[in-house]
Amino acid sequence: MNFRKFILFLLLIPLNLNAQDMTKKVTDDSSFQHLSPSDAKQNLLIHKLDSTITHLKNENTHLKELAEQDIDHAKSLINMTETIVEFIAVLLAIFTVVGGFIIAKMFRQSSQISKDHKVLLEDWEKTRREIDELKESSIREGKELLQILFYITEGDNQIKNNPEEAINLYKKALAIKENNPEVYVKLGYANVEIGKYDDAISFLQKGVNLDSQNISILHGLARAYRKAMQFDKAEIYYKKAFDLDNNNIWVLSGLGQIYLQKKDFKNAEIIYKKVMSMDNSFHPIFNLAFVYFCKQDMKNAEYYFEEAIKLIDERLIRRPDSRWALRLKAISFIGLSKYDEAKKILLYLKETGIYPPHVRSIIDRLKILHDLYGDKRLKEMMSIFKEN
Repeated sequence: MNFRKFILFLLLIPLNLNAQDMTKKVTDDSSFQHLSPSDAKQNLLIHKLDSTITHLKNENTHLKELAEQDIDHAKSLINMTETIVEFIAVLLAIFTVVGGFIIAKMFRQSSQISKDHKVLLEDWEKTRREIDELKESSIREGKELLQILFYITEGDNQIKNNPEEAINLYKKALAIKENNPEVYVKLGYANVEIGKYDDAISFLQKGVNLDSQNISILHGLARAYRKAMQFDKAEIYYKKAFDLDNNNIWVLSGLGQIYLQKKDFKNAEIIYKKVMSMDNSFHPIFNLAFVYFCKQDMKNAEYYFEEAIKLIDERLIRRPDSRWALRLKAISFIGLSKYDEAKKILLYLKETGIYPPHVRSIIDRLKILHDLYGDKRLKEMMSIFKEN
């Protein structure tokens, strides 16, 4: 638009100069003042020329004004255009920055997704290997478990009639998996049955090291110590088992045995009464009768001994060869002063065969009574098993 203004200005300059020269020439030339009437027409032409020049001046001014207005419009348009261009430039800059940020963010996200995908693939491969290893381990452990269960089951079938064979079978199970507390329990109980108390204690101690909260192991170890006449250690493990389960009949019965051995008849009575409240079989009744006998409470002793014999006879009808029932019946006869009946049973047990632990159980009871009463007949009955 500046170029257009410049062109108009150039066009108007010559016209302005010519009009000024002509006016000056008409005014200054004295010959025009002395024109004759005949030259009136010429004067008229001069005046027309002057009017024309004036008109041209006015037109020139008007054109200048129009040119200035066009220039102002052009400036406004230019300013508006520049503003729009600047606004667009700002928008472009903003969008460029934001777009660049978005693109950079998308690129980072894409890169992260790629990394995450790679990690996922690695994790999946690791997981798949672990699954394969677990599958193989499970199959292997499954086979081992089946073998262990087989040896344990076979050992359990042999424990009553052939404890030595049961021990061999349990050891085979232990050879497959050494850290098996259950097998140590069974080995402990089996060795107690054949009187190998040191071996029983050794196996059960290993079991305790594996699982110190296993009540079966604690009870087994306490029982092994009791059979080995180590009553203080036996009491420690009975009480540990008792802390885990104060309603376990076998733990309570064992603890009662410890109190009997220590001649703590008061606590023994408390224990056996609690056992009898949970179990109405002949065993807790017999134990309570024995406690009363030791306390010289003969009335209660006779009552409970007779009740025990009734239940023992019911058991012997079902299982005539029950060594356990026969042992308790013999001692019950002693408590009732029926020594001849007691002696017959003890001789029968010796002749038909009895395991050392069972002999020890009988002798322990007879010894307690002998120490209390000094009865020679009790000593005589103990001598029946002297060779054993």
